Amino acid sequence: AGARSRPRRTCPPPGPPGSRYDVRVLTEDLRPIANSYGLASTEFKVDPSAVASYPAGARLLWQVVAISPEGRRTTSPTFIVKLQ
Repeated sequence: AGARSRPRRTCPPPGPPGSRYDVRVLTEDLRPIANSYGLASTEFKVDPSAVASYPAGARLLWQVVAISPEGRRTTSPTFIVKLQ
């Protein structure tokens, strides 16, 4: 069996330099898969073990909050990715 690709998403759009990012990844029935807070990077990868029990094609919900250096919070729309 081949390795599963990890779901990965770039934050839309990046905040100003010095921004931090909070990421939440949930199943469609709102079970948490992964959370990360205070990320300096605009990219986040879900640990493969967190999605190993889900079939290809399963849909995951992502939401990103960008926090500017001044503390302003901007929340992305929730978007959907499919496991491959």
